[in-house]
This record gives sequence, C-alpha cells and structure tokens, in this order.
Amino acid sequence: MTKNGGMFALATGLPVLLLMAAALWGAGWSVAALFYMTVLVFALDRGAGVAPDRAARGGAFAGANGLSVGLALAHFVLLALAVAVLSQGR
Repeated sequence: MTKNGGMFALATGLPVLLLMAAALWGAGWSVAALFYMTVLVFALDRGAGVAPDRAARGGAFAGANGLSVGLALAHFVLLALAVAVLSQGR
C-alpha cells in the first residue's frame, strides 16, 4: 500500500475505533468521534489534495476494495454494538 493509501486507510478506519470507544466508554469519546468526523476529516480533505489527483487519473489506491469491504463489515459490528449498548439502558 502506498503512503497516501495508508493515510487514507487510517483516516477511514479511525472513526470506527472512535465510535467503538464511544459506545463502550461514552462521554469524551463521543465528542472525539464527532470532532474527527467533522473538523479533522474536512481539514484532511482540504490539505491533502490526494483524492482529486487519483480521481482525475481514473484510479484508486491498491487497497481500495479491501478497505471498502472492511468498512462495510465494521458498520455491522458498530450496529450490533450500538444495539447492545442501547438495550442495556446506559
């Protein structure tokens, strides 16, 4: 995976970890997840300039399919975790 591909994977996968931490430990982790998904991702999109270059060439980085599958599976894990936490009445 290229350096930019690794950065993209990190930027895409970190919210999953933050949302899991928010579901398990609440409070500050919820704020961190919200901050990351709004402010930090916006700043990364503006500052990196990687995505427009790749889109113009018509390609994606080598791990794009694996990242998409992993992110899709992570959504199911987060959904199950959210249902479990909400059903406990926390």
